[in-house]
Amino acid sequence: MEKLIDSFRKANLKVKILTTKSKEFDKYGRKIDTSGLLTLIDNLENYTEISEHNVYEIDSPFLHDKKSEKELSSYFGGMDIQIGYCNGINSSMNGFEYHKTPEIMVTSRACALFLSLPNTLINFETLDSEKAEVLFLEAGEAIELKPEILHLSPCRVFESGFKVAIILPKGTNTPLPENFKKQEGEKENKILFLKNKWIITHKNYSSLVNKGVHAGINGSNRELFPLN
Repeated sequence: MEKLIDSFRKANLKVKILTTKSKEFDKYGRKIDTSGLLTLIDNLENYTEISEHNVYEIDSPFLHDKKSEKELSSYFGGMDIQIGYCNGINSSMNGFEYHKTPEIMVTSRACALFLSLPNTLINFETLDSEKAEVLFLEAGEAIELKPEILHLSPCRVFESGFKVAIILPKGTNTPLPENFKKQEGEKENKILFLKNKWIITHKNYSSLVNKGVHAGINGSNRELFPLN
């Protein structure tokens, strides 16, 4: 029986697709053990839904079982964490964001991620979409992305969509305080959008452009082809 990754690669012949076993993945992050996250994975699958559009829930009470929370917090040195999810049927790159902390992703359904290194973001302003690589994640896998690794929404492997838990330090992706003062002359300010969230988008992705996100991705808004 053909492996899922082989089928996905055949559907996307022009794209080099990494897995968590690929040596090239080491520069982006690492695979982490999911033996203590089985309840989280079950709850993600059973208590969250996939809709026509991507849904990102910053922090979901359905995903906060004590065992998973304790284990996940250890990756952030005991900091308070938020355990949310991103579900959807997205297939395109659309943009890139980064955080200055690690991020953990846990899947209950297979997905793929566009990833790019910090040095591909030129002057915090432009990025060539062809510099990005694609990572395939099986259902039930978990990864820790290094700080400042560029990524955005997962992409579906199957037409039915993806389900991914997103774990970050508490407060990430929430609005900046009203009295927040950006450093004068700091180029990075241009793409600071929310707490611990720096983001750019492709000019053709109106959903983010209309929210005021800087359109700095050059090249095509790359797309992956899902399986039936």
